[in-house]
Order: sequence, then structure tokens, then C-alpha cells
Amino acid sequence: QVDIQVVWKPGDCKREVKSGDFVRYHYYGMLPDGRMFDNSYERNGTYDSYVGSGWLIPGMDEGLMGACLNEHRLITIPPTLAYGVDGTGGWVGGFPGWMGQMGWGVPRVDGTDGLGGSPGGWDRWVGGYPRVDGTDGCSHSYQRNRTYDTYVGFKRVIPGMELGLLGACMGERRVITLPPHLAYGEPGIGKNIPPSASLVFDIEILDFHNPNDEPEVVVTHEAPECKRKLASSDFVRYHYNGSFMDGAVFDSSGSRGNTLGRGELVLGVERGLMGMCVGEVRKVVIPPHIGYGEQGREDPMIPGSAVLLFTFRLHRVEESLPEGYLFMWTNGAPADAGEAFKLIDEDQDHRVSLPELTSYMLDQVERGRARLRPGMPADDVIRKMFRSQDYNDDRHLSIDEFTLKMSDDVRMSHADDEL
Repeated sequence: QVDIQVVWKPGDCKREVKSGDFVRYHYYGMLPDGRMFDNSYERNGTYDSYVGSGWLIPGMDEGLMGACLNEHRLITIPPTLAYGVDGTGGWVGGFPGWMGQMGWGVPRVDGTDGLGGSPGGWDRWVGGYPRVDGTDGCSHSYQRNRTYDTYVGFKRVIPGMELGLLGACMGERRVITLPPHLAYGEPGIGKNIPPSASLVFDIEILDFHNPNDEPEVVVTHEAPECKRKLASSDFVRYHYNGSFMDGAVFDSSGSRGNTLGRGELVLGVERGLMGMCVGEVRKVVIPPHIGYGEQGREDPMIPGSAVLLFTFRLHRVEESLPEGYLFMWTNGAPADAGEAFKLIDEDQDHRVSLPELTSYMLDQVERGRARLRPGMPADDVIRKMFRSQDYNDDRHLSIDEFTLKMSDDVRMSHADDEL
């Protein structure tokens, strides 16, 4: 009869060994007189086998049944359930029996020889995916200074990890234990993961997305009144804070100005701003395929495939000008370019200087007769207009150079809104 003494057993035993299980364990094999005939530590590896499948001597099959991960047992096996009266050669002869002291799953790491020490000192691991035998063959993303990015359900990770990740929430931490048939199997992989190794992964879900996801918009503060909603081609001024889903801020701004629909913003930001009212505050979650993609961005530093969280506060909405336009009449435009030239040429010297053009343009804008391109200082817009027409670089515009368009550019402006 096999005699089993439980030296130490973990308080939380989630599963016991049953017939058909594949187990990895360390052991010391001793004869009744105390002489040691074998131990797995000297072989520098665990003993790996199936239980109840005829791979082990009958007594060891029986002695392993019901053991828990990290359990420590003293198993005494009679010769009828060991190597019989003939023995097996070497140290194990026809003795009445033999004693095996084993620890299933992981070795001690408390500095003892494996036979003593306090209960609980059986495992050692660091975040990542250390093996359950407690050795230093660990790998973790923190050492690589980057996250592990992958798709679930596309066979890009080992089967057990796909199962272990399903149903996780952002910010959740999980410890996932994988048996070898759902990890790297009997061959193992590389130097760090031996054959038939069970693995433990300590993971933190920073973010995830589906390639079909659209921006997720949550309005946190309604505008007191909404004269008009933000639409494509509008020029907007807003404040924003950008962070990752774990709360780490990667960027924030003072008042920013951009025109929607011109490619000035990533697609997810444009979609997240659409329909916003002045005074409104909203949070927008942007998946990477409409953010900064798998490549990320260097300044500010945004890693590849990152899901981003933006908080926007809209301060001003202004109708932009058509693509390529710097100036546009709204009403009261001169009859033709000749009349406009005379109005601008204050000193009547038959040429227009930059100060004359600036004075006239600002006056027309102030009177509500014209609009300059938003998002640029007025002086810069007018200077750009002037230089684009001063073909001979004499710092004056002649009537032949003057090309300010007239009635075909007159357009009534939609109401602007400002906080």
C-alpha cells in the first residue's frame, strides 16, 4: 500500500491532479535506509509525465493523485507498486520499498535544499509570463519598455492567451495560467520555455479596440445655448487634453485652431468634434485606426496601436473660406477690380503699398464687408496676399498686378458663434 504524508499543502487549491493530467514535478528518491538513489534537481530539470496512463510506476501514479499545485508530499511505495523484487539496476535493488519526496509544479526558492523551509516558499515569479517552476526564464514587456500589441481571434497569440484575454476590461489585471497544450506544447520554444512547460502570465489590459470601432463620444457639459453645430469646413478654436486609457497624459493645449475637413486633424478627432456646440465639453475615445495607427507618433510620443482619450472644450466656431482662399467679400463689394484699386490707393500714386492694402482690408473686415482666412493673424494673411501679387518684387502692386477677385467671390456668411 502506498503511504502518503502531506508535508505542506496550499490553502487555496483550485485543482487537484487526476488521471490523464500531465504533471511536472521535482522529487528526491531515497531507499528505506536513507540512501538517495535519484533526484530531479541534479538533472537540472523537472520530471514530466502523464498520470494514470501507465507512464509511471503504479505507486507514483497513486501517490500523485489528488495533489495540488505547489503541494509537498512524502510518498512511501512498496516494491509491488515500485520496481518489484528484481529492482531496476543501479541503486534500486530488490528492497522492500522506496521513499520519494516530491513537490509538484514548482521548486523551492527560499535557499533551502528543497526538503525544508517554511510553507509558502515554493514559487517565485515576476510580472510577464514566468514558468510555473519558478526559474528565471521570464519575459516581460516592462523590460522591453513597450506594450505587447496583438489581435485576439486571429491566431496571432498562443491559444491559451486568446482564451484568457476574452472578456477582460480596460484597466483589468489578470493572472492567467496556461497548461502546455494551450501554450508552447511538448517542444517548448527557445531557451527560456522548456518542453511541456505550464506558463503564468501576469497581465494588465491597458486598452483594446476593434477595427470597426467608431469614436466614442460622451458629452460631459452641455452648452447653455447652441446657435449652430460644428460642421465640416468650419474653423474651430478649442482646448484639449489627450491621455491614454490608463490616465497618463501625453499632450494638452492652450487654444488651438483648425479647419475641419482639410486633413489638419486625424480622422478620429474630426469625427469626434462634429456636431459640437460652443461651450460644450465632451470626451472622445479614438481607436488607433482613425488615430495615429500602428506606427504611432514621435512628438508627442504616442505608441503604435494606442487607444486615445481626448477631452475637448469648444470656444469658437467660424465658417472657413474655400480651399486656397485668403480673402472673401461678404457684402458691399466694389463694382470691379479697378474701383477697388482706386479705393485702396489712398495717396493716388497709381500703386498700392502693403500698408495701404492692410489698412483697407482691416477696415472692410471691421465693417463686416469682408472676411479673412481664419486661423492666421490678419497681418500675416494680408502680407501673404500682397506678396503673391507683387510679381516684380518692387514692394508695390500696379493695376496690372492687382488681381483681387470681385463679385464672383461675394458670399453671405453663416452666423459665427463664440464663447
